[in-house]
Amino acid sequence: MAYPGLYSGKSTFAQVARVSAAVLGFTYGAIKLRYLKAVSKAEQKAAAKAHH
Repeated sequence: MAYPGLYSGKSTFAQVARVSAAVLGFTYGAIKLRYLKAVSKAEQKAAAKAHH
């Protein structure tokens, strides 16, 4: 799986790209998780109100 040049993993650009991609992925995942939790809480509140 070794590619010459950019994607060899030895170039600085490849390392920076990999790290920034990991950070972006982690940040996106954290935001998405928070959003989904907020939405599910709002839905639970709405469902609780509907039952009473």
